[in-house]
Amino acid sequence: MDVPDTIHLLKTPLNPEGEAESPSLARAPFWHTLIVVAIVVANLGVALTPRFFPYGDTPNHLARYTLIAASWSGTAPAWVHFRWLPTGYIAIDVIGAALVALTSPIAALRILVAAYVILLPLGAYALLRAVNARTVGWSIVACLLTFNWYFLAGFLSYSIGIALALLWLAWWWPRRDTTKLSTRAVGAAGIAGLYLVHMAAAATALVAVGIACLEPSLWPRTSRDERPDHRRMLERVTSAAVYSIPAVALNLLMKASSALPPAQDGIVFRSTRDKLLHLAAPFVSFSRVDGIAVASAYLIAFVLCWSARRFHAVSVWPLVAGALLLCYFVCPVFLFAAWDVDVRFLLPAAIIAFVGTTPDRRGDPSAVGILLLASVTLLHAWNTSRNATQIDVSVGNVLATLRQIPQPASTLVLVSDEGNFFRVDPFLHAGEWLTIEHPSARVNGLFSGGANGAYLAHFIVRPELYDPGVHWAGISTISLDWRKIRQDYNYIALVGTNRNAQASIESEAAPYFGGRATTVYTVKRDSRVK
Repeated sequence: MDVPDTIHLLKTPLNPEGEAESPSLARAPFWHTLIVVAIVVANLGVALTPRFFPYGDTPNHLARYTLIAASWSGTAPAWVHFRWLPTGYIAIDVIGAALVALTSPIAALRILVAAYVILLPLGAYALLRAVNARTVGWSIVACLLTFNWYFLAGFLSYSIGIALALLWLAWWWPRRDTTKLSTRAVGAAGIAGLYLVHMAAAATALVAVGIACLEPSLWPRTSRDERPDHRRMLERVTSAAVYSIPAVALNLLMKASSALPPAQDGIVFRSTRDKLLHLAAPFVSFSRVDGIAVASAYLIAFVLCWSARRFHAVSVWPLVAGALLLCYFVCPVFLFAAWDVDVRFLLPAAIIAFVGTTPDRRGDPSAVGILLLASVTLLHAWNTSRNATQIDVSVGNVLATLRQIPQPASTLVLVSDEGNFFRVDPFLHAGEWLTIEHPSARVNGLFSGGANGAYLAHFIVRPELYDPGVHWAGISTISLDWRKIRQDYNYIALVGTNRNAQASIESEAAPYFGGRATTVYTVKRDSRVK
């Protein structure tokens, strides 16, 4: 017999005398929701005002959307190939390409950015409401963490995926004990969708589903003879297996159908010191001071949230947050040709840490906690806006110089200006803005299937361009392969004024023209390899 979907939504709220509270007392004050909405609107204003926002991988992704859209219309250059494969990135790539085709690249980016800024706190709000409606005010933590390093580094698919994973968990929580085949099928389809957005999103949801298998043995026993509900545990395990099937099947299908050379071999782990430092990944972005303020507000809110809660009231959710944190510590930083694999578990862990059921009102969001988080969130948003204004000028100057390169052409973009934005790198893929404006323009570093792994096998560029790394000029530890440069490129653009880099380039290339902190060189076709 099926268990009703809402039977285990939440233990009946009790007051300190052990009597059931009235339904009206089980709801959060309306101003909690109102202040979350106001903060989301403020964050939207910050996110949608700059032209070049966010940074890092964002231009690379947007260039891919633009080229996929061009391939659909038959106007893509010959070196672009798109295939319908079930990869771990294809969902946002297809949505982004459709938005580019219907609007423009900039409009498509703005829509995706706005979706993320709304969806992350919405996912946290929905999950908190599903578990304990009195605690929805803690969703302001997601507002505080909206402008996190992952998003500012341009991890668009990941960021949207984590937000969608929270929404999926909010749908699943009241249905976690159902045995209906249709409900399980819908849940499995949701996991498949999360996988196609980003593998970390599916992994986050499945960690929670797996930990929930233990829940029937966690609730306080009313007598010494009471035993854990093994039947419910078995039903949970069955559901977890059903939900896992699509992710496993899609992963196998992706690898089998990619028809690409194996990804780079090797697994790299962080040092213990590096692991501890990267615990700050969700909090630190533009500066240490800003990061300390965000982390401090988060920790104070966490203490306010849990210090008043009874230990026996701890539900499955703190265990989920702990399991995600454990995943961070045991996972490598480099796996299957992907970097920063481990830190992907920290953002959902930080948000889910505030989710939990309580038998009384203790631990509910306090006015002090809400107002503290709101104040620091607004300060963090202001700091983000201030830095974005400066970056707009810098990236705009670079792009203004690149626009003077005759098209179509292939340009090797190298960066020696690290900038003054701490962990945020505004120039990492700034050259791809040229491809976004002129799809026939090629620059180094465009992500595609192959060496980057099967998760990008739906988008292939052939032949690949030689790429010494965009920050070669800042590192200068390797020699440039001029034979490959002459074969692949017409121009070299150096962002920054590194004298050693300039001297190395000028030995094999001729200065063509210069802009503000950017110099363009023409490659000498007749020079000998040195």
